[in-house]
Amino acid sequence: MDFGACVCKPMAPLCHECPFNADCYAYTNDQVQELPVKAKKQKLRSRYFYFLILHFGKKKAVRLRTKKDIWQDLYEFPLIETEKATNLREILSLAENNQWIKKGEYEMISISRTYKQLLSHQKLEGQFIELVLTEKPINGDWNWVTPALMKKLAFPRFINAYLADPK
Repeated sequence: MDFGACVCKPMAPLCHECPFNADCYAYTNDQVQELPVKAKKQKLRSRYFYFLILHFGKKKAVRLRTKKDIWQDLYEFPLIETEKATNLREILSLAENNQWIKKGEYEMISISRTYKQLLSHQKLEGQFIELVLTEKPINGDWNWVTPALMKKLAFPRFINAYLADPK
């Protein structure tokens, strides 16, 4: 059990019962109500992820996240991140602008439900959009992998939740 949580309570500390009160800085300096200084809670940052599951032949596009951010050194599908929830048409338009897909050169298979994950300082929401491509994209820093190889790659929990859902 956490001693501090039971004895050093913020609103009603039990200093007179504490066996360490003679060595306690706050108690001996009459600063029990001021110490410890409670740090302000960090504001939750909302992030919206739209993963494109791009099929070309029997392979799917994945890439390794190398940026110092969440999920560093884990794999992901091509990602469009936005600051607010965005509709499918806008996501596909952004993918076309990035030259990941060409208008009329893909068929949409499905769009997933919204997945959510709460981290200590971030709230994540996202969807997975599956597309079959008739032409391989020019742009993109991803690799094309078979389903067998994909099973051996490390993905974040957020993506694994999607992969584990029966389709």
